[in-house]
Amino acid sequence: MSQLGRTLRPRRDTSWEVHVAASCQTGAVPKGSNSVRRREPGTPDADERREYTTSELEVCANCDGPIAIDNRGLFCSEACHQMASYVRYARRVARDPARRDDPDVAEALRIRLAFVLGGGYPAAERKLTDAARAAVVDRDSGRCQNCGGPGDQVDHIDGSSNDMSNLQLLCDRCHRQKTTSNFTPAGPEATLLAIELQATRVAPDQPARPCDDEVRWTVESRWRKSARIKMLWDQVLEDTGTDRSEWVGWPWSEVVMEWIDRAGYGDGPGGAGEYGGEW
Repeated sequence: MSQLGRTLRPRRDTSWEVHVAASCQTGAVPKGSNSVRRREPGTPDADERREYTTSELEVCANCDGPIAIDNRGLFCSEACHQMASYVRYARRVARDPARRDDPDVAEALRIRLAFVLGGGYPAAERKLTDAARAAVVDRDSGRCQNCGGPGDQVDHIDGSSNDMSNLQLLCDRCHRQKTTSNFTPAGPEATLLAIELQATRVAPDQPARPCDDEVRWTVESRWRKSARIKMLWDQVLEDTGTDRSEWVGWPWSEVVMEWIDRAGYGDGPGGAGEYGGEW
């Protein structure tokens, strides 16, 4: 049976004060959290690449929920992608004494956790072009609009609109202060989630999930995504009786809709339709 016929789908005390980013309306992405890292011991080599089962590739790497077929990524949503990213960052910090005791890193962890508990930072909605960023810097004369010092971060004043009237230049310190000022104490459910993440995914020596592995995931995620894309294309070609040459130049979202139409799957499984992105 074609797979389209069903849904493709800090180590120390944990008694910290937990906050949640209210509606993720404003926020600073922790500075330096996505910096390029040196190859570390334990990073997988090409000869360690393995075969992935269909059941592994059909579900979200973070929550095991189904991944829609119009999403060629490894996570069912941006929120799951950010949760796994937070776990890896927290694991890396917990195992590095110098960073573990750095107050700036502690604040970065707090900000990232708050966004995870709040449902995720709306990164896709707030993505700016280089031209838009340059325009904000030029309009604000390179100065932080809060303290008047040199500014280096573009802030969304309220919500996620990328209109120039909703953008301002801030320095890193003012941006972080604005972000944390919008946090509210986490409720019981969010607090339990924070404790669970710490106890089951951050603190253990062995990663609970492949996507929690702060050393291996960068490489393994590329292998896994490549395998997922191959699996999806194999299904497209089988169900439509075509070869790849027929699809050259087609955006994946259009391939999915044509796939559903030719294979007679009606509205299709897994939320296929309006393209939601890849994570």
